[in-house]
Amino acid sequence: MLICGCSRPWIKMKIIVYLVSLGFAVTSTESKKVASYISPCKKADPNFSECAVKQANDAVPHLIDGDKEHKIPKLDPLKLSKLELNSGANLKLTLTGLTIVGLNTFHATKIELHDNYVLLEHTLSKIVLTGKYTISGQIMVLPITGSGPIEISFFDLQFFDKYFYELYKKPDGKQYPKRTGLEINVTARDAKFHLDNLFNGNKQLGDNMNKLLNENPQEVLRDLGFPIAKEVAGLMVGSVVDAIVTDVPFDELFLP
Repeated sequence: MLICGCSRPWIKMKIIVYLVSLGFAVTSTESKKVASYISPCKKADPNFSECAVKQANDAVPHLIDGDKEHKIPKLDPLKLSKLELNSGANLKLTLTGLTIVGLNTFHATKIELHDNYVLLEHTLSKIVLTGKYTISGQIMVLPITGSGPIEISFFDLQFFDKYFYELYKKPDGKQYPKRTGLEINVTARDAKFHLDNLFNGNKQLGDNMNKLLNENPQEVLRDLGFPIAKEVAGLMVGSVVDAIVTDVPFDELFLP
């Protein structure tokens, strides 16, 4: 099992999302109803987690196909225009024109409601990322440079997410949730990497580097794969949840 907390301070990522001119943020001052495909669970229910997990999994097909009312675009395939990863001074990666397939394999396994955060555990059986890359720096203390097509496959991912929130009161006197942070940890069974045109097209060096990457997935996932998976999960979980819960009173999302 490969594990990453993904909380090291030297990881800096910037993601620019192209979603066919649809945004996730909803800023209306009027309250909205919970999405029709979600049946809120009672906070006091001793089986709250089981209820919430069922509702989350039942909602997945609706969310994957998009929800115009809540400004959620189609999520599988998910299109991203750009993702940047700076692993300190040793590795710089830019991904562009990304297509991500497999978010429809999302499956919630545990949900807990706490005073200032929601704990969500979920899996993705396989996601595949394709696009263009530019890379320079070091992986496993070896130099790596190149620019061209890229494909990364992740297998049997497990996510442990904390969606932090605070409640605030609107003029209608009701309390609403607002995200204050998102913490994501991830594990994976395996991953496969393929980068075309490494080392300015030197086939021998490129083939050897791709072989090395795939023979050492632990190190590559730690430095390269998990930060990407974390950012994708953060987009899906954080932004989608924001879109669903924004402007819905807390007591209507989680019944007393």
